[in-house]
Amino acid sequence: MLSNGEIIDRPRFLDASTERIKRLQRSLSRKKKGSRNREKARIQLAKSWRKVRLQRDDYCQKITTILAKRFGKIVFEKLSIDKMVKNHNLAQSILDSTWYRIRQLAACKAEVIIVDPSNTTQRCSCYGSMPEKKIDLKVRVYKCSSCGLVLNRDHNAALEILRKGLEQTHIEKLPLLDKTSKLFRGSMKPTSFMSG
Repeated sequence: MLSNGEIIDRPRFLDASTERIKRLQRSLSRKKKGSRNREKARIQLAKSWRKVRLQRDDYCQKITTILAKRFGKIVFEKLSIDKMVKNHNLAQSILDSTWYRIRQLAACKAEVIIVDPSNTTQRCSCYGSMPEKKIDLKVRVYKCSSCGLVLNRDHNAALEILRKGLEQTHIEKLPLLDKTSKLFRGSMKPTSFMSG
């Protein structure tokens, strides 16, 4: 979901190839170890996995190129994918969505900002208020009790992520020291800094 409300759907490459991969894995397991037929089956299975990998990579390249051309700055939430894939019901879908690869390729093509995702699905993107009671993940429509905003929950979160990213960019542009700092008064002038 983009902050402008546009949804970029991902093709499910692994889902499309799952039956073939399972069939090839069963075929491989039935073959005698060290036989020529087993080697042929192993190569066919490897080719099927390679096809899925290449399809994912091609999709990531195309989508990041489109995003980089349309937007100069792309803000991503920092997702802990390692923890998310521990949920075995979602692991295959999460890995098939290639979030990390998209973020990695986008960084080569545009300015990428990574923000902390905490409370992005809870905070109102318009008013900045938090709900009194935590909103369950099953609720897909965000309704703000303070300002009356009603949005798709993912769209609200995307707007909040964008706000955090722009806020972070503004902070990074501020000068590290200003003329009123104690370092600039009297004879105490900075000459060099050493990190150690």
